[in-house]
Amino acid sequence: MAQEVVCVPEDQARVLSSEQVMHWASEKYVGSCSDMVATHGQAFNMEFDDQRKSSGQAWLTTAAEGGELDDMLSVCMEVSSLPGKSADLAVAHVHFGGEDVAFSAFKIGNEIILRLENGVSMRTERLEDGTQVFVLR
Repeated sequence: MAQEVVCVPEDQARVLSSEQVMHWASEKYVGSCSDMVATHGQAFNMEFDDQRKSSGQAWLTTAAEGGELDDMLSVCMEVSSLPGKSADLAVAHVHFGGEDVAFSAFKIGNEIILRLENGVSMRTERLEDGTQVFVLR
């Protein structure tokens, strides 16, 4: 069976943008005289893949430069639907890496509905300062 070929006009092609970034409170952004300077100095790469014109999606991926692929975090933003909800919704799909979706966050009014993907489990932990966090696996 032949596959259908879909041509995307040049003005609808993906736009890739990549930039080196660091911790938001690093000297790079707040200067060396600030009392907010983070002690971490690791460089990361942040890539924006703008597919809004061709597929209605925008991807943002962040990973440490020279780091492990398993530490990469990707988020895909798009408009989608949720069973039982009549309207189209803004959604963020958070990926473990590559194509493996961890969860999707749907925005409805003042609420965000989190939907874990099949096979994903969640447990709670407490950080040293007492903050509760959720760990997905």
